[in-house]
Amino acid sequence: MIKREVYLNKIKSYIDLNLVKVITGIRRSWKTYFMKQIINYLIEEKWINNENIVYIDKENLEFDFINDYKDLDGYIKKKISWFGWKKYIFIDEIQDISLWEKTIRNYLKNDDYDIYITWSNSNLLSSELSTFLTWRYIEFHIYPLSFKEFLDFRWKNKQEIKEEFYNYIKFWWLPAIHNMNFDNEMIYSYISWVFHSILFKDIVARYSIRNSSLLLDIFKFLADNIWNVVSSKKISDYLKNEKINISVDTLREYLGYFQNTFLLDKVQRYDLKWKKLLDLYEKYYMWDLWFRNYLLWYKIWDISQLLENVVYLELKTRWYEITIWKISDLEVDFIAKKDWIIEYYQVTYILINESTINREFWVFDSINDNYPKYVLSMDEIFDNNRSWILRLNIIDWILNK
Repeated sequence: MIKREVYLNKIKSYIDLNLVKVITGIRRSWKTYFMKQIINYLIEEKWINNENIVYIDKENLEFDFINDYKDLDGYIKKKISWFGWKKYIFIDEIQDISLWEKTIRNYLKNDDYDIYITWSNSNLLSSELSTFLTWRYIEFHIYPLSFKEFLDFRWKNKQEIKEEFYNYIKFWWLPAIHNMNFDNEMIYSYISWVFHSILFKDIVARYSIRNSSLLLDIFKFLADNIWNVVSSKKISDYLKNEKINISVDTLREYLGYFQNTFLLDKVQRYDLKWKKLLDLYEKYYMWDLWFRNYLLWYKIWDISQLLENVVYLELKTRWYEITIWKISDLEVDFIAKKDWIIEYYQVTYILINESTINREFWVFDSINDNYPKYVLSMDEIFDNNRSWILRLNIIDWILNK
């Protein structure tokens, strides 16, 4: 098991703060393992005594007797040591405890407790957290493997880095896949199970959706258009052309379900002139490209789309807020914001000729500020940077942060 350093380093700043640390993410992205890594960090590096740590895993039969908030409170009081200053509470799959929020809110009143929770998306959504925890929480999204983590997993069989990068794009994002000994049939079965668990348990069952095939068609359309700017109307018009009628309001609800269950991320368009976000036109990116490749098959001519999605997820794991900018025929793939700094990114496969180079660089001439501007591609040989715009190889950019 590898350490997910990027997430550990982020959460370290919030340890001991009187906020509930809520760990969320797509199914099978190792939220449980990450929680255990936090515990290991507390014991090994902060010298926290085991007796001041309570860990509850509701998927383990050992904790089957904890059914409601009273059982939870009783178990914590029984297990916690009153020796020492801070007490650390970790609860995995907390949604299986009835009225759990009553106990958690009670412990939040006391600065002596530091609380961490995970849950299943089929029972609780991020949008419901504010109701349960009265805004006293911070959410940490756990994404599937980054390319650097992917290489850490592959240390026994490391090949050429470039070849591994293309393997990464094709599959191998969910951690459990790396224990399947390159058995494609087993991998496909596993991915199918994870995807359909999300689709049918977290969406269809929760929202009582009757037409699950329509839901799947919408997801496939978005998966096939991950680099295109779309709108609810555009998707609705496409479905009508396919003889499928659905209202824009219903479509928007379905799009929200995909976001709530971490299948897709929506990126809004930003108006640089008026300095505001626009609701019309957005992009959708996959949390895990393997779902796209599973549904639509991996095709090498889709490489530009896949690379854009890879860069998007890399920026998200670096804790950037992402928007896009588009006006007329001009488009900036990503406007990345963090700590009052803005960075601009264009992503392409190969800068094959002068026309392609001009297309990717020219859009930056319309942005009159001094923030960093990058053009990322799979090129390995570059001429001089142009107009203070940096050209970088995507693999080098990812591995040399």
